[in-house]
Amino acid sequence: MESLTSHLLAALLRVTVLGQELEGDEPGMDAPPPRGAVPADVPAIYELPVQVRQEIGDVKLSMIAWNTSPERRFVKVNDMRVAEGGVAGQELWVREIRPREVVFQYANYYFVLSR
Repeated sequence: MESLTSHLLAALLRVTVLGQELEGDEPGMDAPPPRGAVPADVPAIYELPVQVRQEIGDVKLSMIAWNTSPERRFVKVNDMRVAEGGVAGQELWVREIRPREVVFQYANYYFVLSR
């Protein structure tokens, strides 16, 4: 029972709180890159360097739920529901949800996917 409690407490320490992750050691749960203003001119994913696109892998955007209230926005990426500021994959963050496109951040690269 003590082991289960320890694992649950460790998992709770990795929970995302208001879009800010606490430290954790599981893959894909690294602390996010610094969150600043999204650049005005964000390239499409196909405009990124080939090596970066290969590192990102497949990103399937199947739904955008946009609302005038940012806290009510979410997208469906690779069959996961993700809110603005949330994790969409290992080192892949949803930075901004727009009515017809989503701005992602991977490492220091921003890119946009349209629906």
